[in-house]
Amino acid sequence: MCSNGVELHKRTYYPLRSCYPDLPAQFNFPRSFAHWLVLDIPADAVELAEGASGTSLMPPGARELNSDFVTFNIPGFGRGYGGPWPPDRSHRYVFTLYALKCESLALAEEASLPEFSAAVLPVTIDIASFVAVYGPARKPLPN
Repeated sequence: MCSNGVELHKRTYYPLRSCYPDLPAQFNFPRSFAHWLVLDIPADAVELAEGASGTSLMPPGARELNSDFVTFNIPGFGRGYGGPWPPDRSHRYVFTLYALKCESLALAEEASLPEFSAAVLPVTIDIASFVAVYGPARKPLPN
């Protein structure tokens, strides 16, 4: 749910998600894998610099949520971006930026992808997406 009743022309922050729909069946995971969930990206942000996650290079006010690397308890990963690691072949990575009919969302930084989606989708008025393809990974995921 929106944290305020801002009119459409006053929306100023955007959420972003990066998901991996091709997670192999061996992981027994019922949905896309969230690589990056970000809330409150200011409308005047013109880029997310490479390596920005978890640093001062993120746009002011942007809030990064936990990725599914946290869900799977993969060592070395926490809040913010977790890069691609396809184990077997090329896989798709879908980046989606949402325009909302509210300024910001009241969502905890520990929110999962289903909680992110439940908050974002009902108040979405437009989206922009692109698909990147990568793989296979050059080295195995840490245990």
